[in-house]
Amino acid sequence: DLAFAYDDLEDYKNGLIYLKRANELGRDDIWINSEYGYCLGELNKLNESLEHYLRARELGRNDGWIHSQIAWTYRCLGRYEEALKENFKALDLGENSEWVYVEIGYCYKELNNYDKALKYYLEANKISKDKNVWLLSELVWLYNGIKKYENALEYLKKLEKLGRDDSWFNSEYGFCLIGLKKYNEAIEK
Repeated sequence: DLAFAYDDLEDYKNGLIYLKRANELGRDDIWINSEYGYCLGELNKLNESLEHYLRARELGRNDGWIHSQIAWTYRCLGRYEEALKENFKALDLGENSEWVYVEIGYCYKELNNYDKALKYYLEANKISKDKNVWLLSELVWLYNGIKKYENALEYLKKLEKLGRDDSWFNSEYGFCLIGLKKYNEAIEK
């Protein structure tokens, strides 16, 4: 319970102290391993985190959350194919969240499968209703990358409405406008 309280406070380092102690006292169940995996992941101790998530699953946890956490960890470790398998298990178990769709899209992007990345990013965007600045930025980057500049422009305008105005945004906007042969506007950006 102390570990969980520290988790709620986002004090994962102290949470780990109590998780480790509970483990030393013989506690090795689904909850403790799930919590251990989460805290370690938040501290970027990804290999250790993965071990605990896999242990929780071995002990019988089979829900969307555990599969999405395992997937996230695999993705952070650059193990994209394994991450995709876990994310699809999460979807099959009803974890139809923006986050899972983003993770799938991200994996496909890293595997240079931009069509599939777009498909899942667009699913995520339906859920976020054009409110996730990071996701909209990813859509711009992908559309610019595959030379679908009209689509990129659509998402650039959505980002602009949300207030994004930084060097990346202006650079991508300029790149898009060059693709649309709007050179004077591109120079301004």
